[in-house]
Amino acid sequence: MNKQLPPIEERRKKISEFVGKIAGKLQDKNYNTGETIYRLQVKLENNDQIKEFRIYENKTDKLVWKGVINNEYISKRYLFTCDKIAHIFRLLKWKELPKE
Repeated sequence: MNKQLPPIEERRKKISEFVGKIAGKLQDKNYNTGETIYRLQVKLENNDQIKEFRIYENKTDKLVWKGVINNEYISKRYLFTCDKIAHIFRLLKWKELPKE
């Protein structure tokens, strides 16, 4: 019996949320498209782990993209919403949270 599977993109996506602060930013390139991307190192609040989120201009909220380019995220807490494809977390949007 052949069962219809959803498109591969839908099967691989998983939405995750994290709370933390951005600890660093690296500019990079998507080698498949030549598009500029950013890799954010994020210090999570609930543990000492550093996560890396990738930001793509065409996949990320436009205000987030502008905030990253202009370094408007320094010393701010965020709720990050990401999707995960394979082992990569891709930042979709963020919400600024009050300081602790």
